[in-house]
Amino acid sequence: MSSTEQTTPVVSSQSPSAAWLDDPTVYAVNREAAHSDHHSSNPQQSLNGTWAVRTAWASEIDVTTAEFAAPALDESDYQ
Repeated sequence: MSSTEQTTPVVSSQSPSAAWLDDPTVYAVNREAAHSDHHSSNPQQSLNGTWAVRTAWASEIDVTTAEFAAPALDESDYQ
């Protein structure tokens, strides 16, 4: 290639402009069109089953230690 020969750049740059921000017809840039599957779902989790529940007065629970939330807590007296 000779030094006098000009080449066209593969990528040409333009000065950036924010004029499109003032255009009220532009509401979605670099987005796919909105769509809906029309598939309804009803997320539920069944609470049927055996529950370990212990009722106590708040004054009977010592919340100053983490013992009441320990995984190895003795729950043999739960009903």
